[in-house]
This record gives sequence, structure tokens and C-alpha cells, in this order.
Amino acid sequence: LSMIAHQWRQPLSEVSGILMELETASKFHKVSDEMIKESVNESNKLIQFMSYTIDDFRIFFKPDKQKVNFYIEDSCYEAISLITASIKNYNITLNKKIICNCEIYGYKREFAQVLLNLINNAKNKIVEKNIDFRKKAQIKINIERSAYYNIIEIIDDGGAIDEKIINSIFDPYFTTKETGTGFGLYMAKVIIEDKMRGIITVKNVNDTVVFTIKLP
Repeated sequence: LSMIAHQWRQPLSEVSGILMELETASKFHKVSDEMIKESVNESNKLIQFMSYTIDDFRIFFKPDKQKVNFYIEDSCYEAISLITASIKNYNITLNKKIICNCEIYGYKREFAQVLLNLINNAKNKIVEKNIDFRKKAQIKINIERSAYYNIIEIIDDGGAIDEKIINSIFDPYFTTKETGTGFGLYMAKVIIEDKMRGIITVKNVNDTVVFTIKLP
């Protein structure tokens, strides 16, 4: 339940933001049919994701869950669409560089949740570090292909991870947050390495942090 709550916080916040925006527009008589339609569509996407989250957690450990063929970019956009409003709120720029939109075989929604988790963690780290938002802190997503792997990189300039703990961040229950569960990155590792036979790693590069996912 705590893990589901962790996954739900961001979508719930964004639904709340959509409603507040509608309320403000209504007060100033600036609500249009187009705005209402767009708000409904965005809210439905968020609610559908929350429903998917329950299903994914419910059957998370069941070995008979089917894999499907899907394009990496589709999962990438699915994750980004859920957090765009929050990123913009903090004046963070999200840049995507897709060299190869490769088709992979695996768990599409769970892979999207891994991306969402990494992007959300990057956003939170930038906010916690009190980065000068006038400089527009960045989160970068690079998708490319090598001879043996499809490679996805999530890079943020929110400052390096302490070298004393960097080797422990994928451990279950490990967290540096007072309200953290310590399961987000652990679950990402389980999904990528145990369920999709890939590799997930993290490293500091100067003042940036690079999470790298390699999938066959």
C-alpha cells in the first residue's frame, strides 16, 4: 500500500493542479470548451495510470504475466506525460534525444513506471538541492542502440550522489528521505534486471548523475 501511495502522489497532485487551474479560469470567466476538453483528457490519462498502477502491483510477483513488443519511445512519452506539469512548475527543462526508437520485448507499463520513477527522483533532487531555477535545471533522456543493447540514459544536473551511498541506492529499504519507502529504485532494478533481463546502473559525471538502462 505504501508503494502504491508513493506512485499515486504525483498523479493526484497533477489532477489537483488541473482542477485548480479550471477553478481560477472560471472565476475570471476564461473557461473555454477547448480548455475543459483538454483538462478532462489529461485527468483521464492520470486516472488511468493510477488504475494501471494497482493492476501492476497486484500481479507484480506473478510469473505468468505476459510480455509484449513495444517501442521505447512510447513508454517514454507515457511516463513524461504524467510528470510534465510538475517539471514545468519548477522551471526544469526536459530534453529528449532519440537516436534509435527501438522495439523491445518486455513489460511496457512497468518499464514506463521505471522511467517515471527515475525522472521524478531527478526532479525531486533538483528541487531539494535548491538549484537556481533561473538557469533552468535540466533532465535529459537519451535513447540509442549499441551492438548488443538498447540504451536509455536519464541524466540530471541536480548534483552528484554522495559516493558513500551510491552503491546502496538500489538496495531495498534504503532511502535518504524522511518519508521515503526505499522501494522505488529497488523495484526499478527488479523490473529491469530480473523481469526484462537488462542492466541498470548509476554513476556521477562531474555534477550530473547518469542512470543507464541497457536492454537486449
